Amino acid sequence: METTLKKQFIKLCSDGFREGWHERNGGNLSYRMKEEEIEEVKALFHEEKEWQPIGAEVPNLANAYFMVTGSGKYFRNVELDFESNVCIIKLDEKGEKYKIVYGLVNGGRPTSELPSHLLNLSVIKKRDEELRIVYHAHPANIVALTFVLPLDDVIFTREIWEMETE
Repeated sequence: METTLKKQFIKLCSDGFREGWHERNGGNLSYRMKEEEIEEVKALFHEEKEWQPIGAEVPNLANAYFMVTGSGKYFRNVELDFESNVCIIKLDEKGEKYKIVYGLVNGGRPTSELPSHLLNLSVIKKRDEELRIVYHAHPANIVALTFVLPLDDVIFTREIWEMETE
């Protein structure tokens, strides 16, 4: 698969890795695919896998396809071996189950955050059809702050804004 989507997905993972936003395998990425992107790669899909429960219900995402990083996979390795670290999943007609139709060629499953990613994507789709990405990161400086600051949203937010304005 050599598509613009694949190149962009790899770039997003690689850029985050190079910025130091991911400690070990912390972080994951989910993308709701567009119809034209699905058509471009549909010939590569394998539909024979079993349906798996999502652990959440997302009826407005029924029959949708998502490109997702694998559970326990390192963002660094997405660039090195895309098909082992990323998959495309399809949701069933009710938005209650998924199956892997492409990728994770050496085994595995989608990110363990899949239910929360899909719930978020469901909500944002209602608000704006064009919003398609959930990117979950663990920047080391933010993780470190959780050990030195009180877990108070006002204090924490203020410190982050003073430290990193972007």
